[in-house]
Amino acid sequence: MKTNHTKLAQLAEKQTRKSFEIARKKLNICLDYQGVDLFNRKSKTAGYVEPSLNNVVHLNARLFARNVDYFLNVTIPHEVSHIIADAICDKAKRKERHHGKTWQSVMKNVFNLKPETYHNLNTRGIGIKTKKYKYICSCRKHILSAQAHAKIKKEKDCFYRCSYCKKTLTFLSEL
Repeated sequence: MKTNHTKLAQLAEKQTRKSFEIARKKLNICLDYQGVDLFNRKSKTAGYVEPSLNNVVHLNARLFARNVDYFLNVTIPHEVSHIIADAICDKAKRKERHHGKTWQSVMKNVFNLKPETYHNLNTRGIGIKTKKYKYICSCRKHILSAQAHAKIKKEKDCFYRCSYCKKTLTFLSEL
């Protein structure tokens, strides 16, 4: 379905308001919603929010145009769930992982969605290709961006640790 930018913005606004309304009814919570931003940056990210900064839902316009139904039914509730999770967490829990238990609970119990953290949308022709680098720790493999890899190489005392085993990552290969 090919849709123009204005139409996409209208659809996104309507669905985002609907998602906040569902949350209001199910959780008895009223949140300040500040709008939708359709971005055209060279990114394969479907969307993002920055709840601590504002309650704007940012959506990848090019991916949205290709996957309207998915964005309306999954991506927008996913992003709104981040805003809701941030609002209902106390300060101690705010350090919880981005896709932590509170966010997962909102996805399941408010929107009846499986709390998946990544999309499987076709991103061919969207975004910029960057090199990736494989690192390992004592428990798993890690894929780092070219930017993170360059930082490690440039700064002698810069190292990354695994968030699970806390061990320093060791370079394996370029992907």
